[in-house]
Amino acid sequence: MDIHGTSKAQQKNSERKKERNRFVEKLIASGKVELEQPPHEHLPHEHLLHERLLIALPSDASTRRYFRIPQRAKNLLLMDAPPEVEKPSEFVQVAKYLNAIGLRAPQVYAADLEKGFLLIEDFGNDSFTKLLDIGWEPRELYQDAIEVLLHILNSGDEHARAKNIYHPPDQAAFWSAELEVFCDYYYPALLGEQRLASAKNEWRECWQSIFAHLPALPQVVVLRDCHVDNLIRIPEETSAPKLAAGSPLRRCGLLDFQDAVIGSPAYDLVSLLEDARRDLAPALRLSLLSHYLASAKQSLREPFEQAEFMLHYQVWAAQRHARVLGTFARLALRDDKQALSLHMPRVLRLLDDCLARDAGGDGGEGSQAILAPLARWFATYLPEHEAKLARCLHKGRFRATEQ
Repeated sequence: MDIHGTSKAQQKNSERKKERNRFVEKLIASGKVELEQPPHEHLPHEHLLHERLLIALPSDASTRRYFRIPQRAKNLLLMDAPPEVEKPSEFVQVAKYLNAIGLRAPQVYAADLEKGFLLIEDFGNDSFTKLLDIGWEPRELYQDAIEVLLHILNSGDEHARAKNIYHPPDQAAFWSAELEVFCDYYYPALLGEQRLASAKNEWRECWQSIFAHLPALPQVVVLRDCHVDNLIRIPEETSAPKLAAGSPLRRCGLLDFQDAVIGSPAYDLVSLLEDARRDLAPALRLSLLSHYLASAKQSLREPFEQAEFMLHYQVWAAQRHARVLGTFARLALRDDKQALSLHMPRVLRLLDDCLARDAGGDGGEGSQAILAPLARWFATYLPEHEAKLARCLHKGRFRATEQ
């Protein structure tokens, strides 16, 4: 806090706002942005940018922010993605790849990658989440998303490598590192320091064992957050003309893909069908999964075995649910962002269901063994898991339990 009572965070936000406005001023000067209405001469330009040009959109758990710029023709979006914590360069790379293979990622019209500002295409407000909330038929929307994932599967990864999509040199190490957040935030919130060191060591060992038993599958681009919050229905008249009318690839817009890597095709399917934020009817989930597997068998030159794919599905479901529990705990405890805490019981239920399927053999041949190390870890270090989580949740807020 300085002598004027301004915090460092406020100073940082103020400076960021000035940088954002300077970027928009350059866009206006270059003609890439045209105001919906001419400015009133008596309004200071900076006031105009704040009050009439940039319309802030609701933010999520990340540090990215989006602003709609009303245009005389089609609206645009300004993405504010500070490069020290976000990935604006990667967003541009992945968007180019997705558009190159015939999918609908936002076009990037201008960028200042050093500062982390992008001027991108605006797909509108009809996210799949919004449409589901107002009563759209879930099968129709989820079916479109499945077709997008099948298209990515059939596109392979050679073109992605040429577009510099990140390919972890050690897949097991990369995905294991993501799971550290579980033992860094979630476990100690429930149990404090009880057996923390041994729990961490055995957590790492159990995942090393699980990843070591995964069979090889074709590698694809993994979007990492392919769920209904990040899918958007694009009006047909504004869709890409090179795609056939009525095509799911034409009307399904993709967002929030800057963390994409090359990995297992099962990961994004898990993200879609076992969503941390929304329940999906079990019968519909099974139907969509069956459609994906049947379509993949018909379209791939070298189809994978269903049993092998289901081993991947089980493992990536467990990995994602455990990571999400850790991430939601970190957001609540470190960043005081509690909006996602209310979903933690659902995520735990999905994780428990995954372990139960695995133990019962419902995931395919051999699947009852692949997650056994994880089941043993929970039995040893987090017995009565659901009750322990319930003690940490109070009116939708997650907090560390009192020891």
